[in-house]
Amino acid sequence: RTQTHTHTDRLSPSISFPTPRTVMSLLTYVLVAGLALGVTNQFSPEQLGMSVSSTFGWLIFEVFLYYASFYLLNISSLGVFELIAFCSYKYFEMIVILLVYLVTRSDTAYTASLLFLGISLSYFLVGNRFWVFYWLLSSPPPP
Repeated sequence: RTQTHTHTDRLSPSISFPTPRTVMSLLTYVLVAGLALGVTNQFSPEQLGMSVSSTFGWLIFEVFLYYASFYLLNISSLGVFELIAFCSYKYFEMIVILLVYLVTRSDTAYTASLLFLGISLSYFLVGNRFWVFYWLLSSPPPP
């Protein structure tokens, strides 16, 4: 499989310039989580700041783990923006899961959406990262 662009391959991830999308999805997740806390009467303004900083911290930690694993496995690393894009795909699913819970207020619907979207995200990321690693490992080493 060769590297393709998003306009030619619908299944290709959109990692052209992920930073605005990452920030927007991260902030949307924090706002929806704040809405969920407000609906259950557990909201306080400090929790929004804590949610933003902890979510951003986990994203940075995840990118660091990928860089460390690439270094230990001696794989030429992807760029920082590509890693941030791969690590931020989960925010859309987390937003949808929270919205399903807010609309239905059902633990069963929450669990079903969590399982379905978690499995579909895992399938997408594992399949996509397989081709990225295959492309990195099969490329000739730099001179």
